[in-house]
Amino acid sequence: MPLTWTYENFEAFDTSVKCKLMKKLEYILPEFKEKAIDPDKPMLSLPAMIEDLAEIEEHAERISFANTDVLVLGVGGSSLGGQALIQACGTYINDRPKVKFTDNLSPLGFPHSLSNLNPKHTHILAISKTGRTIELHALLAIVMKWLKESNCEYKNHITVITQAESSPLRKLIDLHELPSLEHHIMLGGRFAILSNVGLLPAAIAGINIRELRNGAQEVIEEMKVAKTPTDVPSAVGAAHIISQQQHNNINISVLFPYADRLRKFGEWYCQLWAESLGKNGFGTTPVIAQGPLDQHSQLQLYMEGLRDKSYSFITVGRADNPAMNIPEIPDDVGMSSLSGLTLHDIVSAMSDGTHHALCETGQPVRQTHMDNLNEKNIGNLIMHFFLETTFASALLNVDLYGQPGVERGKIITGEFLEKLNCKSSLSLQNNLD
Repeated sequence: MPLTWTYENFEAFDTSVKCKLMKKLEYILPEFKEKAIDPDKPMLSLPAMIEDLAEIEEHAERISFANTDVLVLGVGGSSLGGQALIQACGTYINDRPKVKFTDNLSPLGFPHSLSNLNPKHTHILAISKTGRTIELHALLAIVMKWLKESNCEYKNHITVITQAESSPLRKLIDLHELPSLEHHIMLGGRFAILSNVGLLPAAIAGINIRELRNGAQEVIEEMKVAKTPTDVPSAVGAAHIISQQQHNNINISVLFPYADRLRKFGEWYCQLWAESLGKNGFGTTPVIAQGPLDQHSQLQLYMEGLRDKSYSFITVGRADNPAMNIPEIPDDVGMSSLSGLTLHDIVSAMSDGTHHALCETGQPVRQTHMDNLNEKNIGNLIMHFFLETTFASALLNVDLYGQPGVERGKIITGEFLEKLNCKSSLSLQNNLD
């Protein structure tokens, strides 16, 4: 069931700002409805597709056969989507390979990761939209050497997801006849969680990827039948957050899930929001706070620090938390009030307490509740934040796609690497001389 939110202390939204933003959304909503049925706008139309799912499931079965581990190489959206899905759905099936992710260059950690794997029973899934990602090629070169040293044939141990056009990664595919899937050219990494980029690792782990798509489509259907933006929770959410930023200088958006399994989802959301909206001097800074853990690290700042933040609480029902009753604690210990409660009872009380305490400070707080973290509900959650981010970009008049700031950093990095390569070649030549 699509998410619903309760809002407290969003005063700016209750003024003329509400009329202004919602009026703008009235013009935007019909355009979004059209995108939801346009195959050339896959972020919104993809959930309704089923044509690509059989190919993803077939590759998942092929990769799972005879392998105990699958190592996913990718950075940013090429990795976070799969991580978020597998952690959120909590699927651990004994006869499925363990799916592991390497999403950062770690000179110390990566060799250790490889040392714990058997190359003969490990499959590598390499993901890069452009096929030119520096980190991916560095890691893949090391992995290919590792496979070769164990006499493993590349085409039996490596699968690639990249776009069809020519690239260094596409050349590797052709050179070694590697199995591959095509990365949708219209989907950047942060938008690719419900494409083969996120769904193939999820399917390997045993997640029902059709239910993920179905859950996302429920949110799209809700938007398609809405008569006004006030009937679309993601549109209302975008208007609330943008109104606070524009009129109350609320520049930090804190996502506060009270479920360990939503940690990686929070990291994915941070990338989605930051890269999509942080342009031309606009955007708010997304932060992930894990409840109840970060009550012991971040909450003091939130309670008594600068009033420049809004908070989004996500709670999960008991159905997704196995009952673990706390045995009786002797009265002399002084903690007998915990006796007979479950861990879920305590988490719920801590969530409620933190929510109420923040509301008492007058800061903007919203909250939603999920009965459980099954595939359909996770699909709901993903599409809600897709839409909320998209509506927010329209309200801010920023281009949802692209990341020009990141691209500039890549160009400068390339220049530094060229200089390092030249110095390395010169040093090698001097040694030969």
